Amino acid sequence: MKRTFLALVLIALAGAACSSSNAIAPLPPQSAAPAQTTAPAAHRDGAGQYKRVTVAIKSAGSTYTFPAFGNFKGKGSYTKNDASGSATLQITNSGPNNLLGVPVSATGAVQLYFEAQIAGAYEVTFQNVAKTMTLTSTMLKSSSTYAIAVYLWNKQIEYYTAGTPSNGTLTFQTPFSGLQMSYYTPIMIELLQVGSSTPTSTPYPQTLYAAYNDQVYGGVYAYNGDQFGSGPTNFTSLPSAFAAGVDDVQNLYVSSSSGYVEEIYPGGGTFTYDQSVARPSSVVAYAGYNPAIGVANGSGISGYAQVLTFQQGVDQSTPFTDPNMVSVASVAVDGVGNLYAGGTNNQNAPEVDLIPSGGSPSNLGLQLTGTPTGLALDQSGNLLVAQSNGVAVYAPGQTAPVSWIGSYGQTPFALAFGNAGNWLYVLYDGIPCYASCIDVYAYPAGTIVGQFGLSGSNEYYGVAVSPRVPLFNPNAMRRKHPHFRYWTNVRRTRLH
Repeated sequence: MKRTFLALVLIALAGAACSSSNAIAPLPPQSAAPAQTTAPAAHRDGAGQYKRVTVAIKSAGSTYTFPAFGNFKGKGSYTKNDASGSATLQITNSGPNNLLGVPVSATGAVQLYFEAQIAGAYEVTFQNVAKTMTLTSTMLKSSSTYAIAVYLWNKQIEYYTAGTPSNGTLTFQTPFSGLQMSYYTPIMIELLQVGSSTPTSTPYPQTLYAAYNDQVYGGVYAYNGDQFGSGPTNFTSLPSAFAAGVDDVQNLYVSSSSGYVEEIYPGGGTFTYDQSVARPSSVVAYAGYNPAIGVANGSGISGYAQVLTFQQGVDQSTPFTDPNMVSVASVAVDGVGNLYAGGTNNQNAPEVDLIPSGGSPSNLGLQLTGTPTGLALDQSGNLLVAQSNGVAVYAPGQTAPVSWIGSYGQTPFALAFGNAGNWLYVLYDGIPCYASCIDVYAYPAGTIVGQFGLSGSNEYYGVAVSPRVPLFNPNAMRRKHPHFRYWTNVRRTRLH
C-alpha cells in the first residue's frame, strides 16, 4: 500500500509556512468547519496547546522521542525513505486539542491528537515496512482497544487498529510507513478508544484458532474468542500448519504445507487425510454431523486448480479439477453444498468460481484487486472475499463490491465469522499489525471491536472460530423471501 498525500502547495499556504518555521500551515476554509480551523492563535508557544519536536529525516529510517504532553509520551519511528539531507519531520503532540479542526471520528472516542509535516524537501516517501510506535499514558486502559485515524485536509485517508495496551503502554504500526508526505502539508493523527477488550459475552463461549506456519514449531493456537487482546489458552503442535476450519460439531481441521490435513477432535484424538494432498492452501467442512471435507489443493498434481473431497474419517479423496484456474487459494461452502473457489486463472488473473453441488464450475466475474486469499458467506448470502485492499463484500449476482471492510491496502490472509455472524475475524500477517494479528469487526458495520495480537513471526495464515456460525442456506432464505436470487440463479460464463 502507498498512501499518497496530495502535493497541493498553495501560494498563500507557502507564504504562511515561510513566515514561521515552527508554524503549522492552516488548512483552507471548509464548509461548516470547526472553529479551530480558523484559529491560528491556538498554535502560540506557551499557550498550553501542544508540545513539538523537529528531527532531521535520515534516509535509512530512525526513531524519535515523541513530545510529552496531555499525559502522553512515547517513542516514534519512521521507515527508510528518499529524503534529501535537509529534510525534517515535525511532530506536534496536541493532547486533547484538535488544532487543525479535523472531524471527530464516529468510530471511537479521541484520546490524543498529534500532527506531522515535513520541511526542507518537496516530497518524502516512506517505504511500506513494519515499524512500531509506542505511547505511554495513565489514560490507556488495558480493558480497551484502540485505533489510529489519519486525516488530510479534513478527510480521513487511513484507519487501522492499534490493539490493546499493556501496563499503560500501547505498541502499534507507525503512521510513517507506506506514506508519501508533501512540503508543509500537515496531517492530523487521532488515537481512538474504539472498544472494550472485555465485551458483553456472546450467547455461547467461542474458541478462536490461529494456524502458525513454521516448519518446526508450527501449530494451532487457541484463544478465548470473546476476550479481545487475551493470550493463547492452548497450543497444538502441527509443523507447517497453514489453513484452519471447523465443522458443525466443533471438530477442527488444519492443513499442513507438508501435504496433509489433520482433523482434531474436541475431546482428544486426531485423524489424518493425506491421499493425493499436495499443497493444501485452504480447508472447509460441509454442513452436517458427518460432513464431507473440501481441501483446496493449490495447483494439485495436474497443473490445474484442484479441490479434493474427503468423507469424514475416510482417507480417500475425490479430486475435482477446475480447468479455468491454475491454482486455488481459498474455498468456502454454503449450507446446500455449493462450493466457492478463489485462485488464479489461466491468464494469471484473480478469479472466484462457483462449483454447484453436482454441477460444473462457472466464473462469477467478480471485480478483484488481487488473489482471493479467503472466502466466506454471510447470513444473507453475500460473498466476502479477502484480497489486496481488504475484505470486499459482494451481493449475490453483483460483480462489484457493495462495501469494504478493513481497507488498509494490506492483504488479509483469512477470515471467519463469529458471534452468530455479528463479528468478522480477519487475520493479517504484518501491517497493519506490529507482527501478525486478528482484527475483529462488527458485521456488517465494519467498525473494529477488538484485536488479538499473535506471538512469533509473520507466519500466520489460517483462522477459524468454534462453534461455527451456521452455513448460509439459500433454500431457507427462499422460503422466507420467494423472490430471493442467489449466486446459483445468476447467468454466468460456464467453463469448458
